Amino acid sequence: MAGWARCAWPARTKRSSTDTAAWPVVLSSQDPYLVAFPAGRVVLGATREQAGFDYHTTVGGVGGLLAGAARLAPGLREAELLETRIGFRPVTSDGRPLLGAVAGGLIVATGHGPEGLTAGPWSGLAVAQLALGQPPVTDLAPFDPSRFQA
Repeated sequence: MAGWARCAWPARTKRSSTDTAAWPVVLSSQDPYLVAFPAGRVVLGATREQAGFDYHTTVGGVGGLLAGAARLAPGLREAELLETRIGFRPVTSDGRPLLGAVAGGLIVATGHGPEGLTAGPWSGLAVAQLALGQPPVTDLAPFDPSRFQA
């Protein structure tokens, strides 16, 4: 039903001469996502490797991530790479998160894999609405945790 995705993301890139505070979040189906913060900082993410808890980055993974970010935002070629981080994120076998009620009325929002940073606000709103007894902003049927029950 679920596993762990190893995700590396070069974080805290910085272009001192660029005001990135108003940059949009960039989501691409092919390239990495870009999330901008004030003071010229941009987070690039993330590699997607089914590696269990093997804690290391690979040259190919990080190199591909950096190349994809440079294609999306050529100005990042001049950015200073301050740090590369690694983490593990829960992911389901079908790639869709688990959003909804499980046994005992517990409501879950998990299994986002590498998209947790960008999908978190949307899924948080949806499960908060469920917890309050309100209809969610979108149909959560494709994300129903019961889809994995035998």
